[in-house]
Amino acid sequence: MRMIWGIAGIALGLCGCASSTEIRGPGGQVAHLIECPGAAVSMGACYEKANALCPAGYSVLDAQQAAGPVTVTQFGLAQGVQRQIVVQCAK
Repeated sequence: MRMIWGIAGIALGLCGCASSTEIRGPGGQVAHLIECPGAAVSMGACYEKANALCPAGYSVLDAQQAAGPVTVTQFGLAQGVQRQIVVQCAK
């Protein structure tokens, strides 16, 4: 049972999920902060989310990618990766 929970935890940590939060960009206009964490995803997941949020197109205001802390799991060492972009949808 312990192994099942360990595998489930790793699967969630490697999830290719992208989340977005509406924020205010330059000049007070609406923008979207899109975060795509996890070692198993690429920056492409952020851009896919941007395409879904902005079907008419978008401008990238900021893009960042950084390695997170190394953690120890029962399967060895794992390093988290933080990715995010800020986009503003075209009108």
